Amino acid sequence: MKVNYATAERAAEEHGVSPRRMRQLLQQERVQGAVRIGRQWCVPLPVVVLPPKDRAYTTKMAQLEVS
Repeated sequence: MKVNYATAERAAEEHGVSPRRMRQLLQQERVQGAVRIGRQWCVPLPVVVLPPKDRAYTTKMAQLEVS
């Protein structure tokens, strides 16, 4: 199966966010399948953004496991 890749700017346009926000999502590793080659991001289309890691939830679960 052939996968089409886009730059961060093109992916931002496709996803409806600013290029800066897309770069933030990429740096947070929240864009599924994205790869950084040198200084360029390669983002597979269609763009799939993963939900944030909820620190409060994971901290609470860790506290429950210790108790």
